[in-house]
Parts: sequence; structure tokens; C-alpha cells
Amino acid sequence: MKLRFRSLSVVLLIGVITTVFVFNRTAAIWRSREEPQLSAELVSPKPDQNGVVTLDSMRQVEFRWKLSNVGSVPLQDLKIDAGCQCRVAQAPPPILQPGESADIVVNLVSPNAGRGGRTIPVFRSGDPKPLLELKTVMNVLVQPPSWVVR
Repeated sequence: MKLRFRSLSVVLLIGVITTVFVFNRTAAIWRSREEPQLSAELVSPKPDQNGVVTLDSMRQVEFRWKLSNVGSVPLQDLKIDAGCQCRVAQAPPPILQPGESADIVVNLVSPNAGRGGRTIPVFRSGDPKPLLELKTVMNVLVQPPSWVVR
């Protein structure tokens, strides 16, 4: 009876040790697969409560965002796809460590008149899906012709 109890105890102990080892390895693998997380805040120009930037005339506007790595893995080689009517004036740094922030600057051409918007995707190098999309909405006020105003 004592021999069976010892054998059973040894088997259970080996099972517990194996389970703990496998669980720790699995948790380490899942931690290494964490998805990157990026957040953005529009620093300037400041939008109104509806998220709209109002402009008095058509012009090139400098938008400044603060990008923050809110995940637990470093972000490397961030790319900004500015598109045809934009220009990246200040790109993100090569590596953004967890908890770090960096400013990026994009110059956008505003619409002629009325409301228009742009979406600027932020990619990680080699990834076809954007990590984040920077969205802007601009409202250009329509100025009446000078001959109408007296």
C-alpha cells in the first residue's frame, strides 16, 4: 500500500512540475506575441468639440500629433503614408519604446471651401495593416467676394 501511495505521489509531483513548466513556457510565448498598441493625440491645431479644425482660407496646414506607445513591446520602423496632398515634415523615431511618446508633423493642403477630411495611416514596416489612422476634418470658411462686401 505504501509503495502504491509513493508511486502515485511521485507521478502527481511529476505531473505538477510538468504542468507548471508548460504553463510558464506558454505564457512566455503569448507575451512575446503581444500586439503593438499605438495611440495618437492631435496637439495642433486644436480642433473644436466636434473634432473639426476651422480655417479662414485654403492653405497648407501643419498638423502635429503626439504618438504614444501604450503597449508593452517596442515599435520599430513606423511609416506614415501621407498620400498625394500631404507631406511628412517630422517622421517618428526609428524605435518607440513602451511608454515613450514622439511628435510627428504632417503638412496637409486644406480643401478649397467647406468641409473636407484626410486619413493618414501609420504602418509598421512590413505590415500591410495600419497600426493607427490619423484622421483630420477641416472646415474652410467661404469668404464672400470683395464686390459683395461693402
